[in-house]
Amino acid sequence: MSNNLLPNNATPLERNLAQVGADVVDVPVIVKQVWNADQCPADVLPWLAWALSVDSWDSTWTEAQKRAVIKQAPMNQKIKGTLGAVELQLAAVGIDVQIQEWFNQVPKGEPYTYILHVNVNQYPLNQKTLQKIIELIETTKNVRSHMATAKINVETEAHGYACAVSHGGANLRVTGHTIEQVVANDFVLADGAITL
Repeated sequence: MSNNLLPNNATPLERNLAQVGADVVDVPVIVKQVWNADQCPADVLPWLAWALSVDSWDSTWTEAQKRAVIKQAPMNQKIKGTLGAVELQLAAVGIDVQIQEWFNQVPKGEPYTYILHVNVNQYPLNQKTLQKIIELIETTKNVRSHMATAKINVETEAHGYACAVSHGGANLRVTGHTIEQVVANDFVLADGAITL
């Protein structure tokens, strides 16, 4: 007796296809995990992005960026064509930009244009990255708006330390008095004796 429902006159091709189909049932796939951006296997993420209508996809993104873009997809589809959708899309990829629309410029810009401000903080911005930013914006923004200019704002951080010491007068030793340790800026200042 056969394990399939094929008739006796089934062709060898049909029997082979039935066998392959029977083996597919044994593959352990938890559908709930595949549809969850956090639990989906990494090699299935492009198909999940396609299923959730992610408009712009880059295979060179890190896995964390890919998962963040997929998580933002349903919200982006709801508000697509708005400034908020553009900001969400770029924030998911980890890009810090501000978009200044024509009516928020001083003086007012050409109607339906915007200025793109890209904030770069100690990481390189090359032509390819800038082109990807523009592509992400183009797929998410409303159709009537067009970029007038792109301004790149570069910030760098440095920590400077300054110290000053003043000394004057005579040495005075106080005995019979205990001093608790005083901590300022993570450094111990007093050590059991006062020196003036």
